[in-house]
Amino acid sequence: MAAFYALLFGFVIASCGKDDDDEFIADDATFANFTSWTLKATETGVDPSGALGAAHNGEAENSIRRIYVKDGLSLSDGSYANGTVIVKHTSNEPGDVNSYQGMVKRGNGFNSANSDWEWFKLNADGTIIERGDNIGACGGCHAASPRDYVFTE
Repeated sequence: MAAFYALLFGFVIASCGKDDDDEFIADDATFANFTSWTLKATETGVDPSGALGAAHNGEAENSIRRIYVKDGLSLSDGSYANGTVIVKHTSNEPGDVNSYQGMVKRGNGFNSANSDWEWFKLNADGTIIERGDNIGACGGCHAASPRDYVFTE
């Protein structure tokens, strides 16, 4: 029994030391129920800025792009906190094309070339298909944002 309490006490002490420098590693549960999160923006049709190009169906007149953020989203001192989670659902009317992408501020030097963001391809239910530090060259385009790789804010 003493070993149990020693282990429990050690876990509690270790948990108290967490701060914004800790790494956030997303899993399938991170993206679950993303459609219930805050809908930050809905963009329709051709991207008027032209910045999207073919990415996220930015050249399609019938596209709908919905951006969801988990637990709020706020820029602080020029960057987002580790654990910031964003999902973009892109569809075409009449609904024949759907794609789901996510980005997570992982932190802890995971991807210092891209401000520690990790990108995801997701299934409709939020489960992860693919993840990486620059899948689909996401970082190249997102680096153009003046707000820590996030365009919607």
